[in-house]
Amino acid sequence: MPLTPAQLEFRRGKPSASTMPAILGIDPYGRTVHDVYREMIEGSQKEETVAMRVGNILEPLCLQLVAERGKLALRTGSTLVDPERPWLVATPDAEALCLAPTVVPNVNGIPIDAVVEAKAPGLRALRHWGDDDTDQIPEYVAVQCTTQMIVTRTRKCYVGAILGTEFRYYEVGYSDALANAILDGADKFYHNHLKPRIMPAPDGSDNASAMIASIYRNIKISGLHKATDEETQIALRIINRRAEIAALAKDQKKDEQDLRVLMGDKQTIYAPTSDGKWWRQMSAEREAITVEAYERSAYRHYDLRVVRNEPKGTEE
Repeated sequence: MPLTPAQLEFRRGKPSASTMPAILGIDPYGRTVHDVYREMIEGSQKEETVAMRVGNILEPLCLQLVAERGKLALRTGSTLVDPERPWLVATPDAEALCLAPTVVPNVNGIPIDAVVEAKAPGLRALRHWGDDDTDQIPEYVAVQCTTQMIVTRTRKCYVGAILGTEFRYYEVGYSDALANAILDGADKFYHNHLKPRIMPAPDGSDNASAMIASIYRNIKISGLHKATDEETQIALRIINRRAEIAALAKDQKKDEQDLRVLMGDKQTIYAPTSDGKWWRQMSAEREAITVEAYERSAYRHYDLRVVRNEPKGTEE
């Protein structure tokens, strides 16, 4: 469910389980450390998309299916703080309770046995989820679950995923190697950026541009100032590169025109490039494009046995 205004304010300026994939550079939606910094400094929340709305609607059903499959007693998750790191927080979708036979379910104060996450991935992400009743989940979900386990001091996370009309159930164990990587990233981000209010270094991305524009949006124009030596060097590089880009664009247009004339009435041509890839013109009316194999390993099935350096098939 969406976070409440009180939860958003409490989490402001603190790394959380949901932001750790972006902090570590593996967010599947393209968010980076620059987005996280901007949102935490501003205290803003992303505008709800259709995908987010669908996920919120399906979350109660997903949690119910997790409870039925695992025979679990669940209560709604709350925003929790790491006992040793007051700047690290997590808000699980639900908490699995440790219940004795005589204990009434869903009573506050009952210890947590595990955290629970509900997911409703989109069509493009379906192939990144492993088989039912395994621990093979996408890498970014493993990071989120492990961060929640760190904060709650639990050693297991139950994950339910509604993929189309199919429900899959996963039990994810705690990994020291993954936890150490998460804590290292969270510690550096908090102490190097959030606490001292020093923005992450720009990297040329649109994410960094949005961060810079947000941070300096209230700066008022107050006349001209003499540039420092460093500012002068950067400004000159920008001017020279603009000229180079303009010249290259003109050269490219001339090549496209020459190619169009040489092709005549041919619709498609193929030619190997120097790096072994193939270039093609899809049609005489379209600009040339470079054809490259699309390979992306960031969103593979994430098998925690690999993180623990265990051979596949090894049982706990």
